[in-house]
Amino acid sequence: MRTTLQHPRPLGGSHETIYLTASFIHQDPRRGVRPTVELALVSALKTQKYRDSHGVVLVGDGRPVPLSVAARYQSRPGDQGVIFEVFQLSLSADDLAGVTGARKVTARVGGEEFELTQNHLEALREMASLLGGAPKGWRTE
Repeated sequence: MRTTLQHPRPLGGSHETIYLTASFIHQDPRRGVRPTVELALVSALKTQKYRDSHGVVLVGDGRPVPLSVAARYQSRPGDQGVIFEVFQLSLSADDLAGVTGARKVTARVGGEEFELTQNHLEALREMASLLGGAPKGWRTE
C-alpha cells in the first residue's frame, strides 16, 4: 500500500508556484528493507524554468540538510501549454529526520528559495510517523 501526500497549498517565498508531494510504500519490517519517502517539488508554468537549476538544496534552521541521494529532474507537457517540472528526492529515514526535526525548512532550486510552511512540515511529520515512528526531539511551534 502507498501513502501519498499532495499538499493543496504552494510553498511560500517566491512569486512562482511550487507544490510539494510526498509518498512512501508500506513495507513489512521483517523484510529488512530500509523505507524511503519520495519527496517532489512540482512547478507548473508555461516555460521550462528550472531545467538548468542543477538540483535541490534543503536547509533546516539555517543549515543544509545532508541528503544521501541527489534530486532527479523531469519535465513533461501538460494541458493548455503548461510544462510540469519535477524535482524528485528519495529521502531515507535519516534524511527525512533532518527535514522534520527543523523549525524552518527552505528548499533552494537554482536561484529560487521556497519555504515549507508549518502546515507542510506537520504533514511531513505525520508521514514520518506512519513510516516508522516519530523520532524524539521534534519541535513544533
